[in-house]
Amino acid sequence: MIDSAEEVWLVASGAGKARAVELALAGPGPVQLPAGGVRGTQDTVWLLDQAAAAGVPARFRSPLR
Repeated sequence: MIDSAEEVWLVASGAGKARAVELALAGPGPVQLPAGGVRGTQDTVWLLDQAAAAGVPARFRSPLR
């Protein structure tokens, strides 16, 4: 159902979410981590605070639009 949405927005905050965010973006697939397989048909947006974004590789980072 979510994968049929044009846009999917995911939100995470706090250092306790940093590893999960990192894995969802660059690690295992949706079987190991459901958020890793979530994609919108047009756009996928992650809204993270600085602590949750700590492990996100630079290639996945962009400023707010």
